[in-house]
Amino acid sequence: MNNDQNSAVINLIQAMLGSFTSNWRAVFLKGDSRSMSVTFVLATESREDREEIEDVTFEFEALQPDSDVSIAVLVSEAPIETFADAGRMVFARKE
Repeated sequence: MNNDQNSAVINLIQAMLGSFTSNWRAVFLKGDSRSMSVTFVLATESREDREEIEDVTFEFEALQPDSDVSIAVLVSEAPIETFADAGRMVFARKE
């Protein structure tokens, strides 16, 4: 991992503080200093969780001003390993 991605991981964790619910299964980060992709995996569809993800996105973008940030929200009960291509796992709930 490079320093840009390590800094982005710290910024994403900071942006997510206090936002997790039991519905959040995992969060992945992929990219470099210019372009970041964040993937949130939810167990079930939730308007409240999607609103929380919007707040996290806003906070993360503020902490990564030089990066183009894209967000994906997946709703799935598939094994977490299914999403390995989504990037570096930043958060995973105990399952």
